[in-house]
Amino acid sequence: VGDHLEDRRSVLLLSFAGAAVSYAMVGFATSVWLLAASRVVVGLVKQTMTSSKAMTLQWSSDRTRARAIGLTSSAATFGWVAGSSVTGILRGLSPSAPSAVAVSLYAVCASLVLSFLPLTPPRPGSGGGGGGSGGGSSGHTAASATKPAAARGFRDKARRVFGSSAIARLLALKVGYGLVARAAGSLQASWEMDRFGLDVSRLGYLTTAKALGTAAFSALVAGRAVAAGREAAA
Repeated sequence: VGDHLEDRRSVLLLSFAGAAVSYAMVGFATSVWLLAASRVVVGLVKQTMTSSKAMTLQWSSDRTRARAIGLTSSAATFGWVAGSSVTGILRGLSPSAPSAVAVSLYAVCASLVLSFLPLTPPRPGSGGGGGGSGGGSSGHTAASATKPAAARGFRDKARRVFGSSAIARLLALKVGYGLVARAAGSLQASWEMDRFGLDVSRLGYLTTAKALGTAAFSALVAGRAVAAGREAAA
């Protein structure tokens, strides 16, 4: 999609719009089928982290890239941790309150992107500005010429990905792992609710506490263990 829309900001806005529609469906859902349909919608279009990381990579230099990616990931983690508790509080006010707030936040994010986020810089080799009286016409011609090139580039990428048995196996493993991890998470949440008598609000608090524990372990234990292993290997 990014190849055809020619700038990743449009992909980000499309993700916001699709996620807002999905969460609105959750708020108005009266059956399991409508709830499942909303999950399909958000799964198809919500690629906010993918677009954000791609834009971060494109806008950062080799020297600042690691720090920029870390900042983006940390912000996403903080939002996920805080969101679990906020959802629990909102759920106590009204069953549809979390969905309404989510839709509002996506609208705010879209406004901020349109107001402050510049368009993705042109790809290397795509050409810069032109002078002279024919600049507008040549720019339009160049923009039109990039669309077939983008389509060919997408087809070439798809052939390379799906034409390699190693990459195909890796993709199958990632998809399978994602499905198993999601199912395990859902089963664990159901078990915790039944075992400890938790409602949705308290389950959100528990999710936040577990996420904070995981982040603390990664920062204080895992990071030091990896650093110590590298030093020992050196």
